[in-house]
Amino acid sequence: MWDNSDVFLFCDICIKEIERGNRPTTHFSKEGWANIAKKFEESTGKKYDKVQFKNKWDHLKKEWKLWTELKRGETGLGWNTSRKTIDASDEWWDERLKVVPAAKKFRYSGIQPELEEKLNMMFSSVVATGHHACTPHSRNVGPESTGDRALSDGGQEDVDVSGVPPVPENTATSEVGHRRRKGQKKDITAVLEDMAESSRTMCRFMQEPPKSNSSFPIAQALEKLGTYHEVQSDKAFHFFAITYLMDKNHRETFMCLPEGLNVEWLRSRYTSGV
Repeated sequence: MWDNSDVFLFCDICIKEIERGNRPTTHFSKEGWANIAKKFEESTGKKYDKVQFKNKWDHLKKEWKLWTELKRGETGLGWNTSRKTIDASDEWWDERLKVVPAAKKFRYSGIQPELEEKLNMMFSSVVATGHHACTPHSRNVGPESTGDRALSDGGQEDVDVSGVPPVPENTATSEVGHRRRKGQKKDITAVLEDMAESSRTMCRFMQEPPKSNSSFPIAQALEKLGTYHEVQSDKAFHFFAITYLMDKNHRETFMCLPEGLNVEWLRSRYTSGV
């Protein structure tokens, strides 16, 4: 059983380990899990193992994703302290629950703002799902090693809730289909990259006065990012965009693309899990 203070403490410890670079993929490294267990026991006297902490991490992530989906596209939502959930009319709830029926449990008990802020810091920077991910401390990383994956009681690998474990492809037909899908994905990626490179080239010639390689400071990019309603209204996408634009090449592409196309390009990066 986890009370509120334990959950808040767990989140704070996880955020510290993320900042230290101990989450190379969608989950923590061995050192990260060990530090979490040690600090949690020192603060609470409770000794939990890696599987218990990982299950709590996965549960919080699942709840956060559902809560974020419930609020997607909505702005100016308040907090009802008596009902401990979003302060909205019955009509709003009825409409949103038609779209996200699984969020029904949040109607009378939601995720309080303080906890939501911590969960955003824990999960919104994880770009990809499944076996490959990109975090602020890790770019184009591969799958976690078998030794870093927690196992459930039945001995099955406990995969990240946001992903789906891979299904072995044993037939010639499935191999052909896999190659075809992979080829199509490469074609789309190549087109997008060509468009981005063309835009960057045009921008270099048209920009006045001439600029250096790091032509767009992060403050300028974030100021422009904040002008788009579709970004501001989607917290998970917004946090991803901030992290993604820390890279000067990504920032230059975003600033050089035409209005509207730049946000579509960011959205494609977000949904494809690059």
